[in-house]
Amino acid sequence: MITRVILILLVLALAGCWRRDLREKHVIGNLSQPYNLVYQVKRDDGVLSWKVHGTMDGTLSLTICDCEVSANCAEVERASVVYTDSIYRKDGEEGTHAGRYKCLVFKPGTARKGRIEIEFLERGWGW
Repeated sequence: MITRVILILLVLALAGCWRRDLREKHVIGNLSQPYNLVYQVKRDDGVLSWKVHGTMDGTLSLTICDCEVSANCAEVERASVVYTDSIYRKDGEEGTHAGRYKCLVFKPGTARKGRIEIEFLERGWGW
């Protein structure tokens, strides 16, 4: 009986049920100016995922940057993806480090209004 209880506790600890998921949600409504969204990772060795979805009345580019040291999105530029009328992007990474920054840069082309929802989800492992 004691062995069974120990095994159940071990499985629960490895499944990550003792650590709550961290969620952060943002909504963008005004697309007339560029918008920088910075998320700082709060846990070591977790899984960070993000989802961007919404609609707008024109074109919009999305750039995803990994900032190691500071929250300045201008330091690291990556390729931008241009979306027309609607946007949907779901991505993530494993083995995160606390204190690291994930930057999302939205630059409007012809879009002036719309509604874009951004959700960050950070899952931890174990205790």
